[in-house]
Amino acid sequence: MTPGNLEAELREVGFLAPTLGPFSRYIKERLEEWFNVAEDLNRLGQRAYFEGTKLLPGLAMLDPVFLALLMTSRSLGAFQGALILAQKGMGNEAQSLIRTVFECVFWIGYLRNEPETAVKCLVYDSIFNDAGLHKAALKHLRPSGPARTQLEFSLGDLQERIAQGKFPAPKTEELARLSGYEGYYYFYKDLSGYAAHTSLKAMHSIVDHDGEGNIIGHQFGPDEDSTERAIWLGCLGMVRLIDAVTTLASLDGFEPELGNLNSRVEELEPGHLQKG
Repeated sequence: MTPGNLEAELREVGFLAPTLGPFSRYIKERLEEWFNVAEDLNRLGQRAYFEGTKLLPGLAMLDPVFLALLMTSRSLGAFQGALILAQKGMGNEAQSLIRTVFECVFWIGYLRNEPETAVKCLVYDSIFNDAGLHKAALKHLRPSGPARTQLEFSLGDLQERIAQGKFPAPKTEELARLSGYEGYYYFYKDLSGYAAHTSLKAMHSIVDHDGEGNIIGHQFGPDEDSTERAIWLGCLGMVRLIDAVTTLASLDGFEPELGNLNSRVEELEPGHLQKG
């Protein structure tokens, strides 16, 4: 890989550039300890998830354990996707996936601490969102016809269910408090503004400056700093995810290894990382 070839390919196809392969090897070597911890957390999360699935036979779909395992599967996929993006230097994009991990942590903690209320909130939230989707779809249908009639009937059923009892989902900050992981709401909020939303803060991350701080254009291509940040935040989230699901589902034997991994994450805070 030569700098000229990589720059030309980045301009043409962005992060689909074939010559990003050597960069992926470089970033994994430079952040080797980070990737090692992340991969060990991923293995532990996978093991906890599949241990939990042994409890599924006979459970109702709204059982807190059933729901928590669904969220665990979603979180693992988000974490793994973030690591794949991080290897390409797509740190900001990876962070948008890590936000999902923290959101699931809050919900699983809430299911653990207040299972009956949390389930009602999840059900109500699902019905409310479906009703909103039906209303949006009706705006695009003809004034009459079988499709509209069927959709209006379905919407009426959803609205009846909404009227039976309102259990709106808590705002995320309150959800974090109810989960017992309120100390991690800051990271969720930071990820929301920095990577997930179309905010000025997120967009300014690609602005390039000269040595005196003057804007000289956009920087494009792999971003090592945001990659480091994504892995660190992902590891923070995964430690809490595994803690939440194993305590909710009463899965034994995970605490010693999780404690060891948590210590490794704390030792690798971004400020302690040697710059290559």
